[in-house]
Amino acid sequence: MNHKTNPFCDICGCEVRKTKLLKKVKGLFYCQKCYVENRKKHREQTLEGSEDRDKIIELEKQGRRESNLKRYVKKNGHLPRTFLPKKRGFDIKTLPKIKGQINKMGLDKSSSYLTLEEKQSYFRILMKRGLNYEEATKRMNNIIKEQKRVREFMKAKNKSESEIKKAELNLMEGLLR
Repeated sequence: MNHKTNPFCDICGCEVRKTKLLKKVKGLFYCQKCYVENRKKHREQTLEGSEDRDKIIELEKQGRRESNLKRYVKKNGHLPRTFLPKKRGFDIKTLPKIKGQINKMGLDKSSSYLTLEEKQSYFRILMKRGLNYEEATKRMNNIIKEQKRVREFMKAKNKSESEIKKAELNLMEGLLR
């Protein structure tokens, strides 16, 4: 008979109001009462042989794992990837380096560094003193080269940053006269 039009239990034969209340197990339709009784019997049977049951289940799982692995290798041609457990927390060395602007507050510039405005004003002073354009630019380039040379020389002697700045300031005062 069709269980959709005439819902009934295959075990006890009672009629059920709706077909969705029937449970289908191994091709048989059970009402709720018969289904609960069937599950109780099954639990009792499994509890009786619990020592052997654990070993049997473990062997079945191992057999399934091996067959699944063979099937995977046959289908894909390689062993599956092994997933390592994720580490908790983070390591600063493994973090990606952030690209972008450098924090300008953290940079300590040399006090003898000539800004664009200072270069322009010094250039005007040199032009008023009577130097032409080429001589003034040469003198400016010489000042910048001398600054770099003094800084490298002082670093080679392992002088502190404050001493290097003082030496550059003295040099700038002498060159600007």
